[in-house]
Amino acid sequence: CFQYSVPGFLLYNGEAVLTGKLAPLDWRIPSDNDWNRLKEYIAGNASALKKAGTWSSDTNPATNETGFGIAPKGLLLERDNATTLVNPASSTAYWTRNGMQEQLDKVVIITNSNNDIEFKNSVKPEGKKYYNGFSVRCIKEKAVFSLLFIRSITLISSSLSLSNWQNPCTLGTKIQKR
Repeated sequence: CFQYSVPGFLLYNGEAVLTGKLAPLDWRIPSDNDWNRLKEYIAGNASALKKAGTWSSDTNPATNETGFGIAPKGLLLERDNATTLVNPASSTAYWTRNGMQEQLDKVVIITNSNNDIEFKNSVKPEGKKYYNGFSVRCIKEKAVFSLLFIRSITLISSSLSLSNWQNPCTLGTKIQKR
């Protein structure tokens, strides 16, 4: 397993995610469905999730209305046979994991150039069997999303609290380099 330290953050390769050991007890890596529900909750406005003052020349200024606090961390990609941190001030990507899948096939990416949460499929360097490095955000296993749409989104269940989404590092989870 590999972790790459960006000041204040860690990026993990897919092999680390697949160990199932990144999330603390009763927490997990969010699924595609979890991210889609979050996207629906914010009405597609990724600025509501972005931490203000951390994004370089953001086309859609970060408001962090939700308190989710996404900051740009970059993407750890292999380019020209070297591992490189790409776009550390303008993008971040999070692993998604659907159940106990044996291979990872996508990440969620948020950039300063658009105001959307997008799914991307390029999680491995071209022609390689190992994974690139991205961020991890965890969600409580028992989180329930209950939304009511009447003129605006109204939270009707405190269990949706965005505090259900956490960075594993803030929860004391540590992974050792191998």
